[in-house]
Amino acid sequence: DSHNSNKPPSSDGLKKKPVSLRQLTARKPGAQKGHRGKTLEFAATPDHIVVHSPECCSGCGLLFEAQQSASNRLEPVVAGIREALGAAPVVHFDATGFRVEAKLHWLHSASTPTLTSYTWHKKRGREGMDAGGVLPLFTGTAVHDGYGSYQQYGCSHALCNAHPLRELTALYEQEGAEWAKEMRHLLTEIKHAVDGAKERGQPRLPVLLEAQLEGRYRQLLKRGLAAHPPRVVIAGKRGKQKQSPARNLLDRLQRYEAQVLAFLRDFRVPFDNNQAERDMRMMKLQQNIS
Repeated sequence: DSHNSNKPPSSDGLKKKPVSLRQLTARKPGAQKGHRGKTLEFAATPDHIVVHSPECCSGCGLLFEAQQSASNRLEPVVAGIREALGAAPVVHFDATGFRVEAKLHWLHSASTPTLTSYTWHKKRGREGMDAGGVLPLFTGTAVHDGYGSYQQYGCSHALCNAHPLRELTALYEQEGAEWAKEMRHLLTEIKHAVDGAKERGQPRLPVLLEAQLEGRYRQLLKRGLAAHPPRVVIAGKRGKQKQSPARNLLDRLQRYEAQVLAFLRDFRVPFDNNQAERDMRMMKLQQNIS
């Protein structure tokens, strides 16, 4: 085998590796202390520069100039889609990590059931969202996952309720929090009530029923906040005090109550952000396969 002949190690197969014949010493492996080391640096003034600019695809033979021409002709269409999205009453927004030239970028989407705009950018936050061309002047209701940069825009907001449902389920199953189980049931109950009213052609739920549902929501929040008080501030300790996941969720549900229950008051607003997630799915699948 490779340890007693000129055969390469790859020819040894999956059998047990032979014991090394090297003698153990007190020295650590690798470069020793005091070793200066040498690295081959890039030259500031290379001897030759050769620019490789392929003119066509090596697979199908399509000229890249024709491809760019098609992209240029689509510019008015892309602008028209963004303009229509900007005027829509409700738009779904989302972003997901996306590889461009082997580096992490962010794929931003803005969509309705009939229109979708995609933009990739190096930044996930405000800079990337502005580049999408929809949110800066948007005045309708933005449905999203609650990421902080979305809240910086002056439009109305609605949070995706699929996220708190999962968190509430985890709190009940892992910690036995009854308030979490009841809150999850309440949000689902409100969704069914809204869906039923839509099917009957009603523009909204009865005002008294709305008030009752909102009252139950606040009572459950009160129970949860009492069960998970904020962390005691330690004198002299710098930085923000870390809180439990339950308390973080409760604070979010209380602070953004209007956004969580937006689907209750405005039937145009959906319960979750599934539209945006569906729009992202095939883009992510294509990249995962690649």
